[in-house]
Amino acid sequence: MEVWNEIELPIPPYSNYKISKNEIDIRKFTKILQQTIDSLKIVEQFHYEAAQLSRLIFMNCKQFRMMKGLHEMKKCHQSLLRYLKLDLVTSLEIFKGFISYEETTFCTLPYRQNLDFILIRLQGLAMLLINVVSSAKRSMTYFLGLIKAGSFYIRGTVFISTLASIWDQSREFCKHVVNHYNLLLSFRKDIKEKPGLNWIESDYHLPEDLGLWLGDKWTQNIINRTYDLKLLIKEADIAEFSKSICEKIKTQKNNRGMKKSVELSDDEMIIVNQEKIIDHSLELDDVKPIPRLTMKIHKPNDNAEIDCSHSISALVSKDSVEKFIKNESFYRKVNQMKSLTINKMKKKSWKEFQHDIKNKSVLMQEKAFIEYVKDYLEEYIIK
Repeated sequence: MEVWNEIELPIPPYSNYKISKNEIDIRKFTKILQQTIDSLKIVEQFHYEAAQLSRLIFMNCKQFRMMKGLHEMKKCHQSLLRYLKLDLVTSLEIFKGFISYEETTFCTLPYRQNLDFILIRLQGLAMLLINVVSSAKRSMTYFLGLIKAGSFYIRGTVFISTLASIWDQSREFCKHVVNHYNLLLSFRKDIKEKPGLNWIESDYHLPEDLGLWLGDKWTQNIINRTYDLKLLIKEADIAEFSKSICEKIKTQKNNRGMKKSVELSDDEMIIVNQEKIIDHSLELDDVKPIPRLTMKIHKPNDNAEIDCSHSISALVSKDSVEKFIKNESFYRKVNQMKSLTINKMKKKSWKEFQHDIKNKSVLMQEKAFIEYVKDYLEEYIIK
């Protein structure tokens, strides 16, 4: 196994030595280290997307366990978990803590082996991010194919949106990692190597350019965006496409105006050109606006029969009160639109009202009982 691919890579013991400030640009070196730390800390949103991907896999791993797209999502998730185990921020902060340049002519630096450990970790991180990008791309391609086939719309859209965010952020993150690696590697020759500390194989050589070492994976997945998603369209193509659409709409509009309509009369069939009707209507001077349609509501006369079977006016006897309560109870359960008390009287109040009416119908006379019921219901009836 390659050194950059080892998860449990042994950390060389930290120790520093004095070096003249003329031999190395210590301020630039610490600035690059701080930029690397900041770029690793900024990707907190990337951690949230990874957590969301983990939850999506957990929710769908049993139902879609044989789905190829879900297997690619699991590969992407495993690469993200390995990235979290690297904990590069802590290693960089410890390395930076051993640097001191308070003196006028000398400064203290860790040995080259400590810098090599960070460079190897950055090398492995770049390869991990490329695996994340390629796995996310394959998974998105699979789910997009299902959506084009006419299935898996809702979950496929959720999967693609999460994977697309991870894909885009991983690409940008990988670019920063490669850039910081190349900048830190330029200071490696100025840092002294500690004698007798052989913590890795002697024949292992760090790549001079991490992008070239990654090869086609770097070119196809990170640099060349058009090769990856093929979504980049030139402005000239967009203009030409919109122009063709406008021409099609124009021709369809003209053809629609030239269509002939047919009117049937009692005597014969008359063919009328639609354009002539429009032109003739525009030439008229006495054109008046179309009057607004109104509805006339005819109020019933006093002697007319009014259908108010379910209202207060229908309460004329004890039997009608009993029928009203029976219908209202049915409407409250089944058809609330016809219920008169559903909005103003709660369920408990309605039961108490039923019990009270049952007792009053026995004790009170019919006329007084009906007046009592009407007065009580007027507070709750929807007006």
